[in-house]
Amino acid sequence: MIVMKFGGTSVGNASRVRSVVRQVAARRAESPIVVVSAVGDVTDWLITIAKLASAGAPYAQRLETLEKLHHRIISALGLNRNLINPDIKQLRSQLRDVASSRKLTAKALDAIMAFGERATCKIVAQCMLRSGIPAGSYNSYDVGLTTDANFGSAEVLHSSYPAIKREMRKLGNQIPIITGFIGRTKGGDITTLGRGGSDYTASIIGAALNANEVQIWTDVDGMMTADPKIVRRAKTLDEASYDEAKELANLGAKVLHHKTLGPAIRKGIPVRIANSLNPSGHGTLISKDISKKQRIASITYSKSTDYLEANAPDSLRADRGDLTKISIVGKNMSTIPGELKKALSALKDIEIEMVLSNKSGISQSFVVKERHGARAIRQLHKEFFGA
Repeated sequence: MIVMKFGGTSVGNASRVRSVVRQVAARRAESPIVVVSAVGDVTDWLITIAKLASAGAPYAQRLETLEKLHHRIISALGLNRNLINPDIKQLRSQLRDVASSRKLTAKALDAIMAFGERATCKIVAQCMLRSGIPAGSYNSYDVGLTTDANFGSAEVLHSSYPAIKREMRKLGNQIPIITGFIGRTKGGDITTLGRGGSDYTASIIGAALNANEVQIWTDVDGMMTADPKIVRRAKTLDEASYDEAKELANLGAKVLHHKTLGPAIRKGIPVRIANSLNPSGHGTLISKDISKKQRIASITYSKSTDYLEANAPDSLRADRGDLTKISIVGKNMSTIPGELKKALSALKDIEIEMVLSNKSGISQSFVVKERHGARAIRQLHKEFFGA
């Protein structure tokens, strides 16, 4: 059994939804379970609309645009136009409540954001049925996923794991299409798991069911040696260790939600990052043991200010908005003097504001002025990867 999670780009239009259906159908022998995100950018739209409503500003036009986006996909797939009307009706009601109270609580925002995943879930399931594939759409909490009440970044309760295993057994031979990103408290309130949380949902379900593999289908070929927007010749990693992937996620790499690997690691389940727009590609396989004992895996960066330690010089903290943290991730990176020497040599013409050794022992970070960030990344990539 495998879990296949498809992100917003993968379900962004009718053609891509059909591609998802084909990819899932091709793996029917592996008993796939599908987790889906909202259509690309829909969550951001929902947040904007909710904020407008709470401010007493006009939001009807944006809401109509959002509805039309989904109806275009539904119509192009030849599905019943009324498929998501109950969800739209509920969304409108929620927004009216926010507009009336002029108050947008974290609880209300989570309930509003849930619309995106619910809509996608129904669309994908109905497209599969229309293609002759037995499938059903399910909210994650209807198959056992329960969270605490930390709205916006809820924690999944341990009781979810046996509950998911129990509930999934009841679904028979159909392919379940399950909402990512959202959960529900024991009291029935809708929660969200944090942005990018659909990856986390897939890992939780995979761990609960002891899946053979959790697959994260996105719009890139896998984890890369650097951001391809900065380094044009960045390479896709065939494989990465759990530790390397977790470190990259924690340090800012956006290809994987930072909580995703936890459940998979506990059960020893491999996680594959793959490109739904290039389904024949290998992707990156993340597991405990990797065949290539590569010393350096990837170079990532973050413009967050959280990394600046409390004892950093006042002059540096005052200028932190113009800084970039660049991290080199690889086996024993921070404990091998030769690797650190190579990095410093590559950056010899760039002023380094701070050098940080991360607690994990598998990464080394450098803080530079933001204007030097891209050049620093390219120079480090050339040093370690030759391109």
